[in-house]
Amino acid sequence: MKDSQISIQELAEQLIDTLSVALYYAGVKKEKLEDALELYEELLDSAEYDEESPYGIDEMIETIESLRQKHKDLFA
Repeated sequence: MKDSQISIQELAEQLIDTLSVALYYAGVKKEKLEDALELYEELLDSAEYDEESPYGIDEMIETIESLRQKHKDLFA
């Protein structure tokens, strides 16, 4: 049981790192990555996204584009 919890936590950390890299290559300033991650999560929690709907590559791109439009200060 403990091993599976560690694996889930490690997987979550890797996912956050991967999203950080995606945001960086989308143009987010390196010093703004934490802010961008928080805002990304807020967008996911907003009414725009239904938990029942699938969330894949297209939705991730849409979320990053939404960040770019709403929070231009994060981007280089």
